[in-house]
Amino acid sequence: PISARLKNGDKAFITTDIELNEKLLSYKKLIKLSIKGQFFAKKPAKIIVNGEIYFGSQPLEEAKNKPFDKENFEKCFKKTDKFPFDVIISGLETDGVFITVAELNALRRKIYEEHFDFLSFNGNKQYSKIHKLPVSVKGANRKTAVIAENLNGISADIGILKSENLFSVNEALYKNFKGEKYFYIPPYLTEDEIKNIMPSAEKFDGIYSDGIHGFQICKILNKPFFAGTGLNIGNTVDVALCGAEYIALSKEFTLSEVKSIKTENTFYLTAGNIKIMDLIYCPFEKKCANCQRRKIYELTDSDGRKFPLRRYTAGSCRFEVFNCANLISDCSDTGIFLDCTLENNVETIVKNVRDTTKLTAVFKNYTRGHSVQPIK
Repeated sequence: PISARLKNGDKAFITTDIELNEKLLSYKKLIKLSIKGQFFAKKPAKIIVNGEIYFGSQPLEEAKNKPFDKENFEKCFKKTDKFPFDVIISGLETDGVFITVAELNALRRKIYEEHFDFLSFNGNKQYSKIHKLPVSVKGANRKTAVIAENLNGISADIGILKSENLFSVNEALYKNFKGEKYFYIPPYLTEDEIKNIMPSAEKFDGIYSDGIHGFQICKILNKPFFAGTGLNIGNTVDVALCGAEYIALSKEFTLSEVKSIKTENTFYLTAGNIKIMDLIYCPFEKKCANCQRRKIYELTDSDGRKFPLRRYTAGSCRFEVFNCANLISDCSDTGIFLDCTLENNVETIVKNVRDTTKLTAVFKNYTRGHSVQPIK
């Protein structure tokens, strides 16, 4: 505990209690073995380990002076070598035989080795180690997809409606859109929240989501899925196997890096808002008087940069944080993907997406971001 508030750049070092750590690590879970021996002249030694029977390789000789006894047996088989055994000698039957210490040690090692193999044997079928990676369908994607709170008046192939209220969607916000209509579903929804958004989701051609639950929702509704950037799809295996109709590639890749990943159904975040965080918990401690139920707030960091905080509802209020600067990137052969959640002049952005000089006038505060510098 400290009295001063932590600041950017402060570091916390956690030390380890070495003595306690050694004590905790010293405890080992051992396998209990109950061992019984039968040593008779002219017969191989017979060792019974937890009901499993093992034999020596040679018949035993009759002792001429000092016969083999329980003390010799216990002293030898109490040694567990490398194996995690806790041994109890439950009995010895013998008519007085002779066996050297070396022979007895060899017998113990052989039996413990075989018994450990018996306990740890994996009966699962072993498959070949030869794996063939799936092949993605190569090809350019000339489509444009846009996330917006109002799709009317936008000229795009795919419109993704991001509603302020997921339970009650105003049809007037997408009714006149001419392209494919997708419904935006945020991550981290509860089971009840997913059930409550189903009536809204059913009205659209497909579902867009940054959460893996989007796959299941689309399966239930029998609708195509648009895999969002939050799923961090960034390799050819993911692209080939995810089964989505469309895929927004991870924001962690640069334009040059996506060249080896792109296919005819992939998109790349090209311009607009950059979402950096979804908040599961209310930043106002669920005190609505402090919140004022505004649509947009601003978070300011120690350097004075302002990060938009958007409030929406899925029964209860939820929040998402956007980067302090908008994205302007060059276009690639993969589909153009625009996040215009916070923008009012969406059609202007769509029309000028291939002219970065005009976009700079629209956004003013912008970055080339992950398109040139990978996220580390």
